[in-house]
Amino acid sequence: MSCARAGADVNSEAKDGATALYEACRNDHSDVVEFLLSQSADANRPGKDGLLPLHIAAKHGNDRIISKLIPITSVTEVQRSGISPVHLSAESNEDQALELLIHAGFDVNLLLAPERSCMYEDRRLSPLYFAVDNWSLEAARMLLDAGADPNLDPFNVLLLAVRQGDVRMATLLLEHGANVNAPLPTHPSTFPACVMLSVRNIAMMKCLMDHGCDAEACFQCEHGAEEHQTYPRSEMETRPCLQFCEMISAGSVCHCTGPVVNLLLDYVARVKLCSRLNKLLESDDSWTQIKDKSLLPQSLMQLCRVRIRQLVGIKRLKCIRNLPGRLIRYLNHNVQCEDVL
Repeated sequence: MSCARAGADVNSEAKDGATALYEACRNDHSDVVEFLLSQSADANRPGKDGLLPLHIAAKHGNDRIISKLIPITSVTEVQRSGISPVHLSAESNEDQALELLIHAGFDVNLLLAPERSCMYEDRRLSPLYFAVDNWSLEAARMLLDAGADPNLDPFNVLLLAVRQGDVRMATLLLEHGANVNAPLPTHPSTFPACVMLSVRNIAMMKCLMDHGCDAEACFQCEHGAEEHQTYPRSEMETRPCLQFCEMISAGSVCHCTGPVVNLLLDYVARVKLCSRLNKLLESDDSWTQIKDKSLLPQSLMQLCRVRIRQLVGIKRLKCIRNLPGRLIRYLNHNVQCEDVL
């Protein structure tokens, strides 16, 4: 400080390109930051990493420094850096810093620049992805309430939550418009990717079905009642689109076939099980129940429920409040058809 008072340049850079203000932010020296700003330190001069002092403060979660830097940090310079302080606070689990930045009006949908996105194997883009990846429900809720779009990343954030098995996070994302039928870019399939990622988690799969996951697509098999061709593992990986019956027959998950198919049948009208699914289910303890469910005529109550959900749409269905509670629970699959009467 004495050097600055003696007339030294407060914006001079060290060999690594860092200014005194940058270093003060990195080391959480709030008093030094305040002094340097009073001496006209430049808050918009980035380090060699392209990050501004506000980025560093957001990463370290120093609310006092962040509050000082927000009013004097250029939005243009933030955009030029290719990353938002919102990204860094979400990545570092600094919820208070994230709240400050959101309230200051920072764009919660600003995406990582390509050169920064490629630093991550999953090519993430949005601040929301960082929050979900960190299992931070509170950070995700703040971002979503501020208008974060849950459908911006190549690997949808909902698929990330499903893979993690986090039902609360998945529910939050679905309630804010996450695409329940989002595809998996690396593994194209004829059925929703979230089904593939939740076969071992029936509670998660029910949550997805309740929010409009396309269960019928799981029963659309190109072979039907005919014998299925068996593909070598190497050829399976290059098949243009994986089918549900091919996925569920894999050795690591075939034991889940019974419970999964049993649940899926609750969310469809009349469907036919293909020969491969039938063969898989024959050795399952729940085969008789599943066979009856797929072959016998479905009740009018079940057919009505499926049709009403299709016509009304899941989003509108969740807003209905002026119907009897039992009827709402029936439409939302929270009671069996026979329990409504």
